[in-house]
Amino acid sequence: MSERGSGAEQGAAAGISLKHVTFVSLSIAFLFLLAVFILEFFKPRLSVTVMLLPNNTVAISGRLTYGFDPVPNQYVSIEVVDQNGETVWKDFARTLADGSFKSVFTLKQGAGGVFTVHVDSIIATGEASFHAGG
Repeated sequence: MSERGSGAEQGAAAGISLKHVTFVSLSIAFLFLLAVFILEFFKPRLSVTVMLLPNNTVAISGRLTYGFDPVPNQYVSIEVVDQNGETVWKDFARTLADGSFKSVFTLKQGAGGVFTVHVDSIIATGEASFHAGG
């Protein structure tokens, strides 16, 4: 018999090695995907909603969360800019126990076009747009 062993022994050793490599590769891929999911899921989020009400009243609301948990007692800065980049409203709000915040203002008479709302907190940012007739 040769020093290398029989073909059956070599095949068995290669099969075990291939199974091991496959298992390790799949394990690494699974851990990578799990890490990506955890990092994506458990990051801070700032949702922003805009409602255009009668008489050019604009209601801005949103919620600051970290994963499933609300982030209370955090200040958010709110800036509304028109399509020319000019600031038409600026405010600060504090999140409530459920992470929500709200700001209401009135657009100047005759103001129109597309407006963008930027909301910033120390841990997250959010944005929304709305259109008002002019």
